[in-house]
Amino acid sequence: MSKEQIDDLIWGKFESEIIDMKIPLHSSCHIPQTMAMDGAFALFNGFLTYLMLKLGYKPKLAKGYKGTLDDKSWWLNYLDEFDFMGLSYHSVDEDYSVPPFVFKQFFNESGKDITICLLLDWYSFYETNLALSKSKLDADSKYTHKLFYEFRNRNLTSYHVLDYMKDLQNEDFAKSHKLILRPDKLADFIIHLNEDYLDYQDFPNDVYTTEEWNKMSTIEQIGTYGKKELVFCNEDNFHHLLESASIQIPNVEFVTFSEFLQDKLIPEAQDWAEIRDAYIRRLKNSFVDTDDSKNFDRAKKFLRYAKNSLEKSSFRDSVINSSLAIEDTLSTFLNRSDLRLEEKIKELESNPDLGNHVINLHYIRNVRNRTVHASDFEVTEDIARHVLEMADQFLADIQK
Repeated sequence: MSKEQIDDLIWGKFESEIIDMKIPLHSSCHIPQTMAMDGAFALFNGFLTYLMLKLGYKPKLAKGYKGTLDDKSWWLNYLDEFDFMGLSYHSVDEDYSVPPFVFKQFFNESGKDITICLLLDWYSFYETNLALSKSKLDADSKYTHKLFYEFRNRNLTSYHVLDYMKDLQNEDFAKSHKLILRPDKLADFIIHLNEDYLDYQDFPNDVYTTEEWNKMSTIEQIGTYGKKELVFCNEDNFHHLLESASIQIPNVEFVTFSEFLQDKLIPEAQDWAEIRDAYIRRLKNSFVDTDDSKNFDRAKKFLRYAKNSLEKSSFRDSVINSSLAIEDTLSTFLNRSDLRLEEKIKELESNPDLGNHVINLHYIRNVRNRTVHASDFEVTEDIARHVLEMADQFLADIQK
């Protein structure tokens, strides 16, 4: 199969049915946009898992999943669950991003396990390896967390990549998995929905030592972002880009997703189309909210994420998802996805049945804001549990 045929098998009419929706995907509303982004990754991750299952490889899943993978309804229930995908674009904020790569583990009865490291964030991967390539430090010093190069990607992504590159020095680790570049189509979908994810294709012109960077003027620093020729990473040129920069990826097999599939596309893979189309219909229907049809399924899903995070002691994630639950509940109830959360809460003040929740909702909003933005604030288990209980009660009352 060609790359275009593979894309068509994975995503079907996702582009025409979901990406091309003018409202609300391209409005200022964060939730529908990230739902579509999760949907794009859910179909990719689901197809990969479904194919491996047909090849005799079961996925390593977190505890708590009910039902069986042989039941197609299972896929519709869990396809875009956080634990199944390994990421979610819902929880992303200014300083909180999806991982640069996701590990997928599959095993079979004969013990021939397969582990995949799916590379999503090309920018951080390229930037980190460019710094390692240019560095004159010895092997032991190269992989420390000292910022000997000025990384323009200011979150922890570059450090995660640095840790991964250090681990690749161990041949046993490197040979125990395959490094696979994200499909071009997946990157196209995500970037189309949110240009902040240009990192999936873009890469820096150069990196600079911290000393060099600090000597530059602001104008000179800004000028380092400019490019004479716009070139983006894709599945056809990524090897050339690495070679041009004298970057070597040691020990691990690094291939495109299409290359990984070369000998694996058995006829049974076509059965994926039924699950794919049913999921696209469900996702599209979830975007349509009317006054006489209040569907709170999305909010319930966020609360499930919040409860799961609390059980795993991920208190920050629990607060963020509880906040997303009340925001989506209010959007559905008020039929106003264009308002900020604070404005949505204010709309409830005159409601005789729900006005008593206003104080609690502002509390949730404030805790969420401090969780995301205040460096001196730490979410405790008690705070996360209190926030979850208030969000859960609000959703219960609004459905009465």
